[in-house]
Amino acid sequence: VPPKPLQAIEKSWTIANSNWFFDSAISADKTIQLMEKSKMYAGKISFDGVIAVSPKVVGDLLGITGPIELADRKLTVSKDNFMMEIQNEVQAAQAKGAPSKKILAELLPELLLKLDSLKTQDNRLAAEKLNEWTSNKDLAIYFKDMNIQNFLDFYGASGKVFEIPSDFNGDYLAIPSANIGGGKSDLFIDQKVFFKTQLNASGTVNDHLEISRKHTAGNKDQWWYRLPNESYIQVFALPDASLSGFSGGWDRKIIPKINYAKSGYGVDALISGIESTIKKNFNFPSVDEFTESGKKVFGVWVKTEAGKTSKLSMDYSGHLFSPLSDGQKYQFVFEKQTGSGGSYHFEIYAPVGFSWVETKSPLFEYETSNPPGRLILNLTLKRDL
Repeated sequence: VPPKPLQAIEKSWTIANSNWFFDSAISADKTIQLMEKSKMYAGKISFDGVIAVSPKVVGDLLGITGPIELADRKLTVSKDNFMMEIQNEVQAAQAKGAPSKKILAELLPELLLKLDSLKTQDNRLAAEKLNEWTSNKDLAIYFKDMNIQNFLDFYGASGKVFEIPSDFNGDYLAIPSANIGGGKSDLFIDQKVFFKTQLNASGTVNDHLEISRKHTAGNKDQWWYRLPNESYIQVFALPDASLSGFSGGWDRKIIPKINYAKSGYGVDALISGIESTIKKNFNFPSVDEFTESGKKVFGVWVKTEAGKTSKLSMDYSGHLFSPLSDGQKYQFVFEKQTGSGGSYHFEIYAPVGFSWVETKSPLFEYETSNPPGRLILNLTLKRDL
């Protein structure tokens, strides 16, 4: 049985959608499980690990190796056209009922050959990129062997999400999204995030989140880019976060394509565990509230038509470990989705009567269009005289 949002378009949960979880390590483990149960591999092959790469990694490698010629297709793949050409070929193959990812199987050996023949200087450049890819969550590695996995976790290469300590005096934000039924329109979505936090001396935090999504595809772009972007967005917050305001979004009704119980479908224990925590807020019926990876999650649908902009806003509050005082440390943690982009503006306001040591004012601002995979802002409170 697929996760409930995927039931909008899929009857079964398959390998193609196994990368469902925000925690890359969990998604990788689930990918292995589904592959080892598939007709192609069951009883024949077991897998030791998974390496997940974003298009940015392949683009960077092509920037080092130079363009690759796929003679049979009369196609040149470069760092500038990689994503567009791959998607065009995949869509054309799907229209003919042919294997849609065959082009990747042809491209990979050629890319590996070129990488193998790199000069020392280019090899060093590729190695230097490795740290950038892992820190920006463009590459995540998972292994069943826990010794290897602990090593990868330590160096931030596994894509594992931040675990909120029990004595955490800070705030947390992540905004992963899944395009479900919107073709390849993600490539043309320009997302902007504004996040404002007001701290209170009593130990509560009031958060205001705004997400703007502009669909930039035009009439000259392929039809699969011009489809309405239909995304399920999840806002990860503090474990006790409570929603007090919401606007925007799309009240999408999910109707399963079959009766899973009568059809003998298996139920995944992890998915079942997460979905058992889903609660509907009667004040905001289009918002799902549930628990995942030790966080409160607010799940909402957003539909964005080509040439238009969709907006949603959300207000919620949570509690710190203890009341705030002079000299106390405060930490804000933001984690981005593997391979995602967008621009972000964060504003953190100190409690009344306090300022931040780092800015000598009650306001700390941070703006970026290229955040690391995990952004940690460490601040210090100072009581005003």
